[in-house]
Formats: sequence, C-alpha cells, structure tokens
Amino acid sequence: GLKGMLLILDLLATLFFAYYGATQAIRVRSSLFGVLLAGILTATGGGTIRETLLSSNSLFWLENSAYFLVIFAAVLVALATSRGPSLPQSVTRFADTTSTCVFVIVGVFAAVEAEILLICIPLMGMLTAIGGGVLRELVVERHSSLLRNQALTLIVAILSIIATTLLIFDIHFMIVLSILVLVQITLDKIQSQLNLNFTTSPDKYFPKDQEQHAVFAHDDYENSEVPLSIARDRLCSPGALLLQKRYRFIRTSVSSRF
Repeated sequence: GLKGMLLILDLLATLFFAYYGATQAIRVRSSLFGVLLAGILTATGGGTIRETLLSSNSLFWLENSAYFLVIFAAVLVALATSRGPSLPQSVTRFADTTSTCVFVIVGVFAAVEAEILLICIPLMGMLTAIGGGVLRELVVERHSSLLRNQALTLIVAILSIIATTLLIFDIHFMIVLSILVLVQITLDKIQSQLNLNFTTSPDKYFPKDQEQHAVFAHDDYENSEVPLSIARDRLCSPGALLLQKRYRFIRTSVSSRF
C-alpha cells in the first residue's frame, strides 16, 4: 500500500545519505568506525531527533532491520569505491534532491500522525531532512557548514511548508514528492543564476588581512585533504593566529642561522 511504497522510498533515501556520509568521512581520513558512524548519523540522525521530540515509544531504525542493512551496504560500497571515480555530479545532485524531499515527507507524515501543533509540523520535516547531516558534520568533521548555509535552510523550510499544506489536504504523497522535487530544482537554479550565497563565512568575523599571518597554512593544509571550511575556521581563530605568528618567528630565526 501507500506505507509500503513510502517505506521503499525512505530506504532508498537512507541508502544515499548513508553513502554520502561515509564518503565525506573517508574524504577527511576518518577511521573505519568514523566512516560507519558518519553513515549512520547522516541517514538516521534527523529521524532520531524527530522521534525523540515527538516522544515516540521506539525508534524506526531499531524496529526495522532493513535500515541497518541498507546503511551497512552503503558504507561498504563507499569503502570499496573510495579510490575509484566518484559519481557524476548530475546523479549526485538528483539523488540528493529526491532524498531530501523524501525525508521531508517522512518527517511531516510522522508529525501529522503525532497530532502536534500545526506550526511545528514543518519543523519536523526540516529536522528529518538536514538534522542527520548537521550531526555528522559536528561529530565527524568537527564543524557544520549546513548550519551556516542559510540558503539551504530556507529551501528546506519552503519544502516543509509545502509538504505540510499538501499532506494535510490528503494529497497523494507521490504527487507531493513530485512537486517538492520540482520546487527544489527550481529554487536551486534561481539561487545559482542569481549567485545567491547566504553562507556565513569566517571572514565576517575576522578580516582577510589577518590571513597573511597564516604562513604555515600552506604547509599544513595543502596536501592534507582537510575541507577548506575546517582549515579556514582553524586558521582564523585568535589562538591559531597567535600560534602562527610564533611559528613564523621561530622558523625565520632558525633559517637565518643556517
């Protein structure tokens, strides 16, 4: 029935997000446990937060073993293909768009069944869609670009409001999913064409001229494959700037002696 079809879509979305989370952990050279944790958090973190807030008696991924099987399969695929070519960007973007919309619908469905306040239903959709990615970044990568990406948050909020409105009027969820995918693709194109960037940058808090003191940044981060956002956050902190000045002085002193 409808629940069975929604479960299949939810598992497919879980598969993609677990794969994506694992690949991101591999990119920052996490351990095997870190890769597995990243896959689990990305795929189930948002839903876990939602179920906790809704005071659910049990968690969905503890009741249905299919979620664990899908996550483990995605992590294994990510590990096996880590040294091979990555997926085409068009495929990744479409899978991410569809999976995000599916998670929004799942979150809204759960909130409607819990009979919470109407104004809180879209929040459950947002938490389900991006909560796992935020947890993965905070735990595995020790930063969160999603929390600074205001454009993404705005798009997911719009999707959640649309899903809430349509599902309350008993519109078939496949129609809702199609509408959400079209809306997200449209909003993404508008954002790219207008070159809208609402991401908060460390430059907002630290002037760019301070970066001239980060002399050893090139040596430490050039070949480390550390995400740029992590490197910039570390290099722009006041404590890091002080250490960089001392490092520059010591290296200059040693070089002058020889």
